[in-house]
Amino acid sequence: MCLLTVMLGFFGNATAEGTKELEPKGAHPKSVCKIALSQSAVEYRIPFALLNCDEDLRLNIHISDFSSEKIYLGFGNITDYADKKIYTDVLYQVRDPKGDIVKGYSLRTVPYIAGSEGFISNPDQVELGPDISNSKQGYRPLVISPEMNGDYFIEFKIPDHVPNDPPISEVRILKYFDATVAKGEIPIPGRLWSKAWQLSSGNVSANVSSSFALFYIYTNDSIVTRFDCNGLAGGVWTIYSNEWGCSTTGAWSDRRRSLRGNGTVQPQYKIFLNDPDLAAYPSGHIGQMVSFNVVPEVCDTVITFEANVSKGGSIDVFLDIDPPNPGSFEPEDVLLGYIVKAGHNVLLPAWDGKDGNGIALANNTQLKARIRFLNGLSNVPLYDVEDNPNGFKVDIERPNPASGNTKLKLFWDDTKLPPRFSPGGNVTEGCLYNEFDLYSGCHQWTRLLDFGNSDNFFSLGDTNTINTWWYLTTDDIKEEDITLKIRPSTGHITGQANICKGQTVAFNTSSIDFAQKYIWQLTAPGFSTEASLSAPDTTLVYNFTESMPAGEYLVSLIGRNPVCGDGEVADHKVYIHNRPKADFKTDNPCQGAGITFTDQSISADEILREFTWIVNPFPGNERIFHGNPSVIVFDTATNINVTLIASDLLGCTDTISRMIAIKPKPVSSFEYVENPDRNGELHFTNQTTGASEYSWNFGNGISSMLIEPVIKYDLEGNYSIMLVTINSEGCTDTAMRQYYYMPGLWLPNAFTPDNNNQNDIFRPVTERNTLEPYQLLVFDRWGQLIFKTTNPSEGWDGKYNGKPCQPGNYSYFLQYRDGKIEGSETVTRRGMVSLIR
Repeated sequence: MCLLTVMLGFFGNATAEGTKELEPKGAHPKSVCKIALSQSAVEYRIPFALLNCDEDLRLNIHISDFSSEKIYLGFGNITDYADKKIYTDVLYQVRDPKGDIVKGYSLRTVPYIAGSEGFISNPDQVELGPDISNSKQGYRPLVISPEMNGDYFIEFKIPDHVPNDPPISEVRILKYFDATVAKGEIPIPGRLWSKAWQLSSGNVSANVSSSFALFYIYTNDSIVTRFDCNGLAGGVWTIYSNEWGCSTTGAWSDRRRSLRGNGTVQPQYKIFLNDPDLAAYPSGHIGQMVSFNVVPEVCDTVITFEANVSKGGSIDVFLDIDPPNPGSFEPEDVLLGYIVKAGHNVLLPAWDGKDGNGIALANNTQLKARIRFLNGLSNVPLYDVEDNPNGFKVDIERPNPASGNTKLKLFWDDTKLPPRFSPGGNVTEGCLYNEFDLYSGCHQWTRLLDFGNSDNFFSLGDTNTINTWWYLTTDDIKEEDITLKIRPSTGHITGQANICKGQTVAFNTSSIDFAQKYIWQLTAPGFSTEASLSAPDTTLVYNFTESMPAGEYLVSLIGRNPVCGDGEVADHKVYIHNRPKADFKTDNPCQGAGITFTDQSISADEILREFTWIVNPFPGNERIFHGNPSVIVFDTATNINVTLIASDLLGCTDTISRMIAIKPKPVSSFEYVENPDRNGELHFTNQTTGASEYSWNFGNGISSMLIEPVIKYDLEGNYSIMLVTINSEGCTDTAMRQYYYMPGLWLPNAFTPDNNNQNDIFRPVTERNTLEPYQLLVFDRWGQLIFKTTNPSEGWDGKYNGKPCQPGNYSYFLQYRDGKIEGSETVTRRGMVSLIR
C-alpha cells in the first residue's frame, strides 16, 4: 500500500532536486538561495562548478544503476546579482565519472527560451519538477541516459572578468536549477551534492531576503547531520564542511578558529540538499572509545596520550588546569583534538605541558584529563555571510541516537577576528537551539550600522570565514588523573661566534620550559668553567680575558629541575681571537701644519680594516678622524693627546695613546713699497717674528733668501709674492700678497714721418697690455681734427686725407684706463707734438 501511494504521488512528474530545496516553499516569505557562479579573486570567490574547476568544487549527480536510472536537468534564466539583467552568455557541459564529456552535452548555451527543453520558467515548474511522462506539467527536462555508475558533474563557463569592472559584474546567478535522478518515473532524492556550494541570498540583509535552505552533511564516518541556515543572508556566500576547520595544519585549537578571508579552507565532506540516498550513502554507526591512557614514560619532554576506539573519528582531551570551577572551561585550561582511526592510536602532537595561556606548569602539578570520543565531527566554515540574526539549527539525521534527541550542540571560536566586530566563542559548553522559537538558533551575528558613516555597514562575517562545529558523543566521558613530570626542554643559544681576547660577551637562550636552573658551561682542551643561573634569567655574561688561549671553545647549556633532572644539551661554538697590537708614527708636529699620522699596528688573526684617531686637545673638545694615514692640523702649540684604535676584520681592536708636543711656528709677515716712477721696482719690509730662515718667491721666476730683498718687474701682470719662513724647530709659516705691475706710458713731443722707420709715427710709448677704453685725437693749429683712433697699436703718420701735413706744432688729446681692473680711473692727457720734416 505504501509503495502504491508513493508511485501515485509521483505519477507524471518527479519531485525536483535543486532550487526546490534551496528555496523551500512555505519556509519563509523572504526565502532566497540561488546558485552563484563567479571566479573573482578580488572577492575571494571560488570557481564553484566552473569549467575545469578542482574536483572538490564540482557540482555532482550520483548514479547507482545506470541501466535503470536517468538524469533530468533544468535551468532558469541566468541573471545578474540584482536579478535585473538576463544573460545568455553562460555555457554548460556534462562529464561522466571518468571525466569524459557526455555525448550530446559538450559546451552549449544554458537554455533561455520559454518552453524549450531544459528551461524552467517559474516557481510552479520548480515545485512540479521534470515532466518525465510528458504530462504537460512541470518543465520539459534535458535527459541524460548514463552509461556507467558514479558521479556525473556539470561544468559552467562564464565570460572572463573585464579589467576595471567591479567584481560583482562577472557574477552569474541561476534563477532556477534542477538535477533530478529518477528510476523510471520514481525520483531518487539525495543524489545531488557538492563539497563547496557557492550561493546567493540576493541581499546582505536578512530583513530583505535570506536563506532557509537545509544542507545534509555526509561525513567520512557516514554520519548525516542536517544544517538549517535559518535565515542567514549573504550577497554571494560559500559553505564547506570538513573535520579540520579552517585549515588542515596546526593544532586543533587553531584550525577551528574563524579567520579573515577565504584562503585556507579545504572541503572534505559531501554536502547534499536532501538526506543522501540511503542505498548509495549508507549510515555509519556511533563508535565507542575502548580505552584511553597516558603513555607510561616518566620525565619525557611532553605528555603523550593513547586511545583505542571502535571506529574512526575524533577525540577531545580536556585538561582542567587548577580548576576553581571543575569541568568549566577557564582561560588556563587546555582542549586538545585528535583525528583517530579504528584500533590503537598514539595521539600526536603530544601535550607540551603548558596551560592555555602558554605558560609551562610546575612539575608535580596534579590535574585531571577528561576524554570524549567524537563521531561525525563536522566543521562548517561559512564565507562572506553578512547577516545571521537567528543562528543555526543542527540535528543528527542518521543513524538515530539511542537517546532519541536529534539536536546537536554547536561550538565556535571567533576570537581571531578583529576586535571591532566584538568576536566571541563557545568552545566547551556548546549551544542547543530551541525548536519552538525561530530566533533561538546558535552562533548568531548581525549586520551593524557604522555610526561614523551612515551609508556603511560592517559585519563579523563580511569577507571573513566563520566556522561552527559539532559532533556526536556517547555519554561515556573517561577521566584520567595526571601528575606532571616533564624534563626541561632544549634551549637555543644565541650570541657572538667570534670573540676577541679581553671582550665581555652576553649569551642568551630561549626560555627553557620546566627548568628551574640554567647550567652554562664553557669548555676547551684543558679549560672548563661552569655557571648556574636561576630561572627565569636566560643570559650568561662572560669576560674572555687576555690570558685565555686563542682557539675554539664550546658554550653549552642544559635546563635542570629537581624532579626530572637535566634536559638535552644545547651547544654554541665560539672562537677566541688574539687582538692586534696598535702603534703609529708621525712626522714633524708643527703648529698649523697638516701632520701625517701613519698606522704601524701589527695584525693578529685577521688583517686590519679600520683606523680611528681620537684627538683631545683639552677635555670636552674631542675630534675623531678615520683612515690610514690620517692628516690632522693643530692650530695651537700645546701638548695634544692622540689615540689610535686599530680594528681587524673580526672586530678585534687595540688602543694606543700618546702625548704629542705641537711645536710653535714662526709668524710670517711683510710689506712692500713701490718705486714712485712706476718702473716696477719694489722694496720689501720683513715683519716676520720667530724665524731664522727666509724664502721669497716673487711670482716671476725669481726667488731670494735675503731678509728684505729688492725686486724689479718688467712685464705687466698680477704677481703672487710669497714669503716662507722657518724657525729652529723646522716649523714653517707662509705669508702671501698680490702685486699688479702696470708699466708707465710716455708721449713723444716730436716725430719725423720721413719713412726711415725711425720715429715715423706719433703714438704712446708703453709696455702696457691694458689701455681700453682708449682714444687718441690730433688737431691742427686751427682746431680741426685731422686724426682719430681707438686702437692703441695705431698712430698718426703725419698725413691728413692721405696728404702730408705741413711741419709745425699740433695738439693732441689722449684718454686711456689707468689700471687693470674694470672701473679703474680714466686718464686724460693733452699736449703738443712737433711734426718735423
